[in-house]
Amino acid sequence: MRAYRENESISLDDIIDECKTFYFVGQETTSMMLSWTSFLLALNPEWQEKIRLEILQLFRDRKRLTSEDFSAIAKLRKMTMVINESMRLYPPVLAIFRTVAQDCKVGNVLLPKGMQIQISTLVLHHNRNIWGEDAQLFLPERFAGNISGGDAFFPFGVGPRICVGQGLAMLEAKLALAMILQRYSFTRVQRL
Repeated sequence: MRAYRENESISLDDIIDECKTFYFVGQETTSMMLSWTSFLLALNPEWQEKIRLEILQLFRDRKRLTSEDFSAIAKLRKMTMVINESMRLYPPVLAIFRTVAQDCKVGNVLLPKGMQIQISTLVLHHNRNIWGEDAQLFLPERFAGNISGGDAFFPFGVGPRICVGQGLAMLEAKLALAMILQRYSFTRVQRL
């Protein structure tokens, strides 16, 4: 971005470094999303069963999902609700950092150009004024209609700098969960 603004060219090494960043960031955040979602499904078997039924109804007895099934993944409404609630409770990125581009006022606070600001997704996603007194609870039905919380739900960021891999991350997560839940169940391990 800096090279673009200063009319400089971007070196091949810089492009390769950016590609590596996209790969590693995308891999880590998607695996965290899947880990927390699996954990929450183990704690909430009723939601796990709702998702399993949704998967089986959509894909029937297919042993394997193929690339033709990618468009059907968007129809997994309950799974989307569960993943969104999982990301609300355990956001893959805990905070978003930005640099103020020009002097601006937010409420009664003046933010000068160049100031570094941090927006905590974790704090916003647990805010009782936005999500209600049950903000700490796993309630996927929050996402049954329009996304609850409006602009206060942004696990992938917000605005022009939203994560470019958002669609891929959701597709990967839904495919992985669909393939797992067609055959297996998540359960809690009982303490010895």
